[in-house]
Amino acid sequence: MSKRFRFVIILVLLAVAFSFLYPTIKWYVLIPAKDKQLAAGTRNQIKLYAERKAGEALKELLALDSQENLPAEYLFLTQSAKERFKIEKKPVPKVWSIEDVLKSFSGRPEVFVELENHYREEILSLKELRSHTIQLGLDLKGGMRALIKADLKTLEESQGSSLTTEEKEDAIRRALEILNNRIDQFGVTEPQIRRSGEDMITVELPGEADPERLRKFIQGKGLLNFHIVNEEALALFKDYQKANPGAYIDENGKILQPDILPKGTILRGVYEKDAYGIDMLKGFTVINKEVGLSGNYIRDARVNADRITGKPIIHFFLNREGGDLFYKLTSDNVNKTMAVVLDDKVKAQARIAEPIRDAVRVTGFTREDAENLALVLRTGALPVPLDIINQVAIGASLGEDAIRQGIKAITYGFRSEERRVGKECRTRCSPYP
Repeated sequence: MSKRFRFVIILVLLAVAFSFLYPTIKWYVLIPAKDKQLAAGTRNQIKLYAERKAGEALKELLALDSQENLPAEYLFLTQSAKERFKIEKKPVPKVWSIEDVLKSFSGRPEVFVELENHYREEILSLKELRSHTIQLGLDLKGGMRALIKADLKTLEESQGSSLTTEEKEDAIRRALEILNNRIDQFGVTEPQIRRSGEDMITVELPGEADPERLRKFIQGKGLLNFHIVNEEALALFKDYQKANPGAYIDENGKILQPDILPKGTILRGVYEKDAYGIDMLKGFTVINKEVGLSGNYIRDARVNADRITGKPIIHFFLNREGGDLFYKLTSDNVNKTMAVVLDDKVKAQARIAEPIRDAVRVTGFTREDAENLALVLRTGALPVPLDIINQVAIGASLGEDAIRQGIKAITYGFRSEERRVGKECRTRCSPYP
């Protein structure tokens, strides 16, 4: 092998290594600490930041002279403005003034949305970059580590039969999905969740961690159930809602139960994901308090595309007992609405057209929503109890000490080598034998 060929191989390997390391280098070296802190926040925190920045930016633009050139930090607005000018067949300005940009939008709310979208994507892209970096361990950053055991024995007892190897694997995988889905719900940022052994899961939470909060994060129920919507009670609530706007939500946003609702019914919020991936309250419905079917009977949920329309279809499958219960539930409630409820939030509603047994098709969702709902149907149905076996807090000082010792060792090594080379040079260069 020639030296040139070896040199080329080394260059290729260095290029590949750099491509893998670039996100890490960019994150730890090029990204300001303030932006890293924002990207490590929850989606609610990112939303508040984007809305605040958009409000401040709009206020600043309106305060400036409209004939001035658009400030450099807002040039991203020209991309959308150009598209609007082209649609309206207007000449695109060579130099954009503040007035040119603002006039391309139909009003201030549209400008605000454009600004908010920019600041949101800016931070979410950093959050995505963060996920591709080499993670600092708890010894460098500090935090808390917990070792969790999936109680498969209890799962076998609840099902009345032994689990196959495949069923155990699926149970652990779905437990990992549940834990990952709870990150934003409990305000936990950038946890490391991984499998350890056959039935163990390790959770590492960098930064300050509250042991009680961690326990709630890990052992929260994540219950998914099916309820029948009570149309008569819903009609009563709508009349009450018109006469008493806001009387059914307290100052903390918690839904209250109006006295006018019949016994055995309960008011629930209907939620949809917004652009930040946060559940947003979109409306209300009234369901029967009695659970029509528990999600524990779901054995699988998948998303496929309709062969004719190409639109997504969610298929979920029940075990034998669940199929019998669901068939009776849907037979007794044809032409009524069924609600899919996860942790007291209505995630989806569908009209029952005919009795359904063990295989259900649900349509009317975008691909992303369908994937999300299928994930909810899979993860919410997991009945495996999670027990915290060990929980320990780790201080960042351990990592700081390790780094300090490493720097000292490197410095000592360089100095020792420098003294050795100097001594050798003096011996060789001495004019005396």
